This record gives sequence, C-alpha cells and structure tokens, in this order.
Amino acid sequence: HAHAPPLASGILPGVARARVLALIGPERAHETALTLADVLAADEVFLTNALLGVMPVCTLDAHKFPAYSPETTAVRHLFATAP
Repeated sequence: HAHAPPLASGILPGVARARVLALIGPERAHETALTLADVLAADEVFLTNALLGVMPVCTLDAHKFPAYSPETTAVRHLFATAP
C-alpha cells in the first residue's frame, strides 16, 4: 500500500499529489500521518511535483532507498501515460 501524509499535516494540496492518489486509487493509497521512522522503514519513497511528476527519493539522511524500485517505477509510468 502507498501512504501519503494528509493535507492536515501542513503539506500543499498539489495537483500532482492529487493525481497520483486518484490514479493509484483508494484501495491502494491511504492518507496516513507519517513519522520519520515510518518513512525510513518504507521500502520505497517518492515525491510528487507538478513540473517533475513522480520522483523517487534515493537518500534521506544516511538511509538509502532503491532508485529504480518497482512500485515507484510503476507509479511514474502510470502518471506519465495516463490521460
């Protein structure tokens, strides 16, 4: 499952974020209050941006995430190709 911080946490209600959540669908994407420990425990992490789309996070502090992880790659492809 994918987890995104809720808007109430202070993040911007971005267009790319909303589109990714809609493309993934509510059965796979959940808004969840996330801690740093939650993020560091994740298998994959990505950010969204209206200009860049879906961008994988490769490092956070000293922690490394896979650059070409399967779910992030699938979401990037879906974001780029969906009408």
